[in-house]
Amino acid sequence: MNQVKDERRLYQYEGAVIIFDRIVADNYKAQTRASSTAKARSNIAYQFRRKANIADHIPVKLAGTTVAI
Repeated sequence: MNQVKDERRLYQYEGAVIIFDRIVADNYKAQTRASSTAKARSNIAYQFRRKANIADHIPVKLAGTTVAI
């Protein structure tokens, strides 16, 4: 069989979450698997939206650091 290697890495985010220029979480922590840092940040913002029950059209900014672990 053809095996496809999983190219995703585990990323961890720690920092503030900003909505409409207001800090709504000052020490949010999350992890995700993604193929790039940009995709990881997008996944983490999505996770935050789901946890906090925030609509998809509202912009969520991540002000902290995202590192591959």
